[in-house]
Amino acid sequence: MTLAQELTGSFDVISSLRELNILVSLGHSSAGFDSAMKAFNNGVIMVTHTFNAMKVLHHRAIGPVGAGARRDDVFLGLIGDGVHVHSDMIRLLKIIAPKQIVLVSDAISAYGLGDGSFDWDKRLITVENGLCRLPDETIAGSTLPLLDACKKMANWL
Repeated sequence: MTLAQELTGSFDVISSLRELNILVSLGHSSAGFDSAMKAFNNGVIMVTHTFNAMKVLHHRAIGPVGAGARRDDVFLGLIGDGVHVHSDMIRLLKIIAPKQIVLVSDAISAYGLGDGSFDWDKRLITVENGLCRLPDETIAGSTLPLLDACKKMANWL
């Protein structure tokens, strides 16, 4: 289960989920480095969609991605399409956390429909070249098959 651990009550939720043997991942989070490390120390084992909708990797405030990269017991879920995360940032992540990257999909229900505009989650999305966007240009997911992401990653790394 993915959660933003800075939300009130999240550590109780993490504890309850871990008691049920449910794996917990940090995602869409504004957590800083120390806060993310606390989450990892309390049983969070992954960062969902690394870099997306979270504090950036900054040289003075390395945030949840930097915290996750510091630990060998935390996996970094990465959308390997070259749009959610630039291919050179993917290369950098491979250097700083070579054994922690887990390739993940951001595929939504428009998967397999091709380019066009579709109703999705009570909103309109536009799909172009596998990328889904809301009317305000916010990325809303992908229709990229995971195998295609693997091919892209192989070319970049």
